Amino acid sequence: MNLYRLNKPTNHLALVCLFAGLVASCGVDPLSTQDNSTTSNSNTMSNACQGAQCVGANTSPGDGPREKPVGDARFEDRDGDGIIDLEDNCPDVINPAQRDIDGDTFGDLCDNCQSRSNANQVDSNGDGIGNACDEELYDAGQDSDRDGTPDVLDNCVMQPNADQADQDGDGVGDECDNCKKVANPGQTDTDGDGRGEICKYDPIETQCYDQVLTAEVDTVEPDIYFLLDSSGSMADELDPNRPRPWPIDDAVSALTTVGQNLQSSARIGLGTYPWENRTGTDCGFVHMLDVDFQQPSTFEQQVRSIDPLGNTPTGYALKQVLDRSLLAMSTDPSGIHRPRAIVLITDGEPSQACIGQDINSRALAYDEALEQARGVKRAGIPIYVVGFHYGSDATKLNALAEAGGTDASNGSGGNRFYQANNPNSLVSAIDAIKRETFSCAFRVSGYPSAPDSINVKVGGSALQEGSNGYSFDLNAGVLTINGSACEGLRNNANQQQVEIEVKMTCTTQPDQPISDDPERCIETGPERCDYRDNDCNGEIDEVCDMCQGGEICDGIDNDCDNEVDEGCAACEVNGSSCTTDADCCFGDCSDAGVCEAVCRPDGIVCTEDANCCSGTCGFGSGTTTGACISG
Repeated sequence: MNLYRLNKPTNHLALVCLFAGLVASCGVDPLSTQDNSTTSNSNTMSNACQGAQCVGANTSPGDGPREKPVGDARFEDRDGDGIIDLEDNCPDVINPAQRDIDGDTFGDLCDNCQSRSNANQVDSNGDGIGNACDEELYDAGQDSDRDGTPDVLDNCVMQPNADQADQDGDGVGDECDNCKKVANPGQTDTDGDGRGEICKYDPIETQCYDQVLTAEVDTVEPDIYFLLDSSGSMADELDPNRPRPWPIDDAVSALTTVGQNLQSSARIGLGTYPWENRTGTDCGFVHMLDVDFQQPSTFEQQVRSIDPLGNTPTGYALKQVLDRSLLAMSTDPSGIHRPRAIVLITDGEPSQACIGQDINSRALAYDEALEQARGVKRAGIPIYVVGFHYGSDATKLNALAEAGGTDASNGSGGNRFYQANNPNSLVSAIDAIKRETFSCAFRVSGYPSAPDSINVKVGGSALQEGSNGYSFDLNAGVLTINGSACEGLRNNANQQQVEIEVKMTCTTQPDQPISDDPERCIETGPERCDYRDNDCNGEIDEVCDMCQGGEICDGIDNDCDNEVDEGCAACEVNGSSCTTDADCCFGDCSDAGVCEAVCRPDGIVCTEDANCCSGTCGFGSGTTTGACISG
């Protein structure tokens, strides 16, 4: 494997000591100070970091990871940021946001190598930059503005724009385009006023677009993956004389109806677990249908073929859906606007642990399911849990739904999972879930390529562009209703028939005052590893190693060195499984075998009642942090 290395920029780590009261702290490169945990003031001493508070100052060659405080030292707050030292990933640097990009348990503001996991923080040459970052590998996933789109694909490399909107289609994203509505790939601006030359004219406006959409016809359909528990309890495993219909029979009947109901209003896929007759193991999962617009007969045929047998490896099945990208974001033009969801239909609690072990233990299986559900949620995919003929503890099903980021009670305090004990109630539950996945995104067609203004009404009420109004993706031809306006539409009993009215005005001036650069790509020589298409052949950095440069703690060999998660901390973060207190980075091991925060005695800093052993956090007037008190 060839590794291409880039020269480390001289400003990779700018160290500035700031003094807040009596506590000194150090900031790192400008992009990482976005958690606003330090503020400059008139007492800033110099541009050079000095003393033990500086990043890298306490990490000499061979140092191990930071020691976990014990005893009373656990409850100290040395840096005064409101987070006790036991739970603080930077106990000597003010960082209330606690950001840790690489997941090595050192917060970004005190990590001497933010982009790579290095729990030992070794800095052999004492330059303030950890050994892991001293020599940067080429990283095809480099994302300079941290907006979720790598530089090689980003149309605004240094300006965050997660939606990659480019309404004039000139290859320059709206966030950094000096002329958003008229194509000007060269961005010519002769007087440097921040407005492209091609925009410096008085437009003539005219009504050029007028369309009424209905949600039923034009909505961007969601992607829904049905994950069906086919363990033996769905048939006759517990009782050879169990009369039919079995739960699997009711599930088949209900899903047959669901396939018909969702034929054109959702793209659906199907998987089941463990289906031991097919997989030969309790740690099994079978993917049956890719997410797509399914013919009801095809969906019914696959559902009817399921033969229940075995235990319930829920965590393993969720991991398979995520790892195999069975709900990967669609590549169609509407894909970025398309909601994704898993509907988990199960009749019982997880009973089989499979990841890193093969143990018939309900406790381990339950922990594994919660951990994997949280991972799916972090990937932006909610999990809707349906307890079907369920025999599980409702508390566990609620916890699984919470881990998956959903709540069937809509915040009312009822069960977070959907209960269904017969075909009709299962169909009703899935209807409710379908309503929750309503995207509030609508395809349009025939619109002008460079509208001067857009006017939108929903059900006769005008909306403004913005987070609680609308946005329009001219590249994909998708109008999205956002925020509270979307919630109102989603909760509307007649949401499928709501009218969306769109009107646009556009410029009618055929002769532009300047001819901007006609070519989007200007050849600058042979291809080199700089995240740009230097030779204008349509490929970016094709000569470069496509491994990511830095290892992060995600269970993947990111830097392709045949080691997984090297540099990650040996301890576990709160919420992970443990056997002893020493296993936990920022808390102690509970009786349930999970790392949890330690309750704080009276007099210790707190931010909420749950922090305190007494159950009460006392606050002074106008403060956001308080102290634990009795009573």
